[in-house]
Amino acid sequence: MFLKSKQIIVIDGSDGAGKETVSRGLEAYLNHIGISAKRFSFPMYDTPEGHEIAVLLGKTDIDAYAENKIKNAQNLNEWGQEYPRLPESFLEEYWKTAAKIYADERAANIGKILDCPAQVIICDRYTFSNMAYQSAKHYLKAQTRGTQLSTTEDLEWADDIMKKHASWIADLEYNKLSIPEPNKTIFLYRPHDDAMKRVKERGEKVDVHEANKNYQLFVERTYKILAESLGATKVDTLDEEGETRSRASIFAEVAVNVLEHLGQPIEHYSDLTETINDAHDFAKDFYAQLEQN
Repeated sequence: MFLKSKQIIVIDGSDGAGKETVSRGLEAYLNHIGISAKRFSFPMYDTPEGHEIAVLLGKTDIDAYAENKIKNAQNLNEWGQEYPRLPESFLEEYWKTAAKIYADERAANIGKILDCPAQVIICDRYTFSNMAYQSAKHYLKAQTRGTQLSTTEDLEWADDIMKKHASWIADLEYNKLSIPEPNKTIFLYRPHDDAMKRVKERGEKVDVHEANKNYQLFVERTYKILAESLGATKVDTLDEEGETRSRASIFAEVAVNVLEHLGQPIEHYSDLTETINDAHDFAKDFYAQLEQN
């Protein structure tokens, strides 16, 4: 199948939402049905810029390279008990500093996407993540100044400022750094408690973002607000009873949304139901093979 232009499809969401699971499946599925696709994940931790972020998040030890570039990282530790002790001037600008670090990493590695011959680029995290995680720090900043954010009025005030922060980050990445805007964004929504349960079940090291529940809840709020205002497609990972949907079910919903966006109906499918069933069956087999490997 031929697409008129390269498409950037973003799979985004908070920690533990299932982004890697869905994005890997989508890459395999699109190639399976004849649409060339390649998956990338941000940050790219194996690059110098990505390594800097790994240090900031506590995913690796601070070495001379990273310590030079983010010498105050040990004091950030991150938005937990140490956060309120940071000076007011630092709180005011830290979200911008962090946003620039993530944006610079994406800008440094965006050539890999631009040079990739695949018709569809699938990104596990993108600018949307930067907007959500850095803008959410405003809520923490408000709390350190004594605003409890316990009333609707306080929250609406905080939401308005958060949106301005998010717009600043979008301008930084898309305009100042010329990072291409995505053509389609899928927002995987998984409530914090369920998401952290998944992270722990995988036996992964919890980073400094994931360890702070208060911050994660504000990130979740930010994602939901921005997803609506930016026109991202929200895919719930829990069913109406609050139970976790199967990976195949979640994937099928994502796949159909992507196919509809691409405007590439699969000719041998008779209707949408058949498309959903095919994507669901593909995902079951694909994820079963991953587990075996």
